[in-house]
Amino acid sequence: MAMEHLSRTLIHQLPLFFGLSPKQMKAFLTICKLNRRNASETVCEYGASSNTLFILIEGQLDIVGADGTVVATTTPVTTVGEMGSLAASRARPQLKHATIVSFSLSNITTLKA
Repeated sequence: MAMEHLSRTLIHQLPLFFGLSPKQMKAFLTICKLNRRNASETVCEYGASSNTLFILIEGQLDIVGADGTVVATTTPVTTVGEMGSLAASRARPQLKHATIVSFSLSNITTLKA
C-alpha cells in the first residue's frame, strides 16, 4: 500500500478529521509532509514555536518533559502538538511544552500552521 494511501486511511481515523470528505482529505494531504525519523531522533524541542501538527503514522514517540523525564509514549495513529498549532496565532504564538523524540523508526506526517 502506498504511503499516501496509508496516511489517508489512517489519518481519517482521527477524530480531528472525521468530517473530511475524500476530496478534502486529499487537499489536506497535499499540504502535509511525510517525514521518517530514526530512533532517538528529536522531532521538536521544548520551548520551540508550536506551529506544527504531527500525526504519528508508524512507530513510537516519547513525550519528554522539561526535566528530561519521559511523561508519555505515543503509538499510531495519533496527533501530537495539535493544541499548540491550532491555538497559535501571529499575535499570540504558542511554545512547545515538551520535547518529542522518536522512540523507534517512525513515519510522521507534519503540517505547519
